[in-house]
Amino acid sequence: MRGEEAVAVSPIDHPDRVGRLIKTADRMRQLLNFQRFLLPLTANELMTAASMHPVVLINVSSIRCDAFLIEQHTNTTLNLPRLQEATIKEVASVMTSPLCLLPIHAAGYHSETGSRTVLDRVISSYSPSIKALLYARRNEAQKSRSRAPASDKTVLVSMSTTPGRAGLAFAEKETMVLMTSFLPQP
Repeated sequence: MRGEEAVAVSPIDHPDRVGRLIKTADRMRQLLNFQRFLLPLTANELMTAASMHPVVLINVSSIRCDAFLIEQHTNTTLNLPRLQEATIKEVASVMTSPLCLLPIHAAGYHSETGSRTVLDRVISSYSPSIKALLYARRNEAQKSRSRAPASDKTVLVSMSTTPGRAGLAFAEKETMVLMTSFLPQP
């Protein structure tokens, strides 16, 4: 198919292909460890993903925009125009649609006299999907149980100047603080 333009296939135009896909997925689900193949996460799986800290999934569509707040014991949906400031200290974000391209962790009102930003309120992390977040957390839990020795190699990069942008006066100092505070000294 090299050099050919991709063509969107409508399920309405190709019901036979859709039927074959559904049958193939059903056969896959019969295999060991594939019972949930191509199925959405259950409510319990969503809440397990929030066992360490809340997960925020932001959905953008032409109909409405919502934030799905997933916590260990509950799920809440908020229409974004009514989203209120929360006291969450750490949040894992799963973005969809155009939001995937935006640095949501840096959103807010920035000014020389003060700032009201996400950076000032929470520690943000990103995941491409809730399934990926759940996998990473399970993987991290398994690693911590195995007590494998930590890597002695760390790379810290500070970027005090970015072409076309204002400088970050404390970038190098922050890197040094990280090095001296958290990394083993030779």
